[in-house]
Amino acid sequence: MENKNLLTIIVSLFFGFIIVIVIISTNEKIDDLTNDFKYQTKLLNRKIDKLNNQLSENQYSQNKIEFENVITTVYHPVKGQCDSTPNITASCEKINMNNPYGHRWIAVSRDFLNKYNFKYGDVVELSGFPKENNQYNGKWTINDTMNKRFENHIDLLVGKKQPVGKWTNIKLTKIN
Repeated sequence: MENKNLLTIIVSLFFGFIIVIVIISTNEKIDDLTNDFKYQTKLLNRKIDKLNNQLSENQYSQNKIEFENVITTVYHPVKGQCDSTPNITASCEKINMNNPYGHRWIAVSRDFLNKYNFKYGDVVELSGFPKENNQYNGKWTINDTMNKRFENHIDLLVGKKQPVGKWTNIKLTKIN
């Protein structure tokens, strides 16, 4: 009987030892699989980011609306050039009267709002200003509306320190 008990203990220890080895090797495999999964997830996330960027670029080029020869002038936030509240735009945004140019806001003629479906908050890119007015090239946000007598026209909100002028060959690109 003692031999039988001893044999049972030895067999139990043997199988216990095998179970421990299987568990350890399974844990190592699980660790390997986990690390591989993390690596594959990183690769997939990079591919997703790349595809999202490509999609965004494609949407940008598809949503891009361009207008050539837009008449462009500047305006100051004063009663003579605005309504009775020159510090408030048509979109109800309050103008920083100390630095109106810092907003990079424009007023657009009503045809841009009505015919071409532009909206307040839309970002446009302007190009074609001469070298001496190069600071006006770049991105601007639509936040104001011009008087109804204007068509194919935009007004740049500027301060007294910025140069004034009228340009007729400006390219306007709606970018969002």
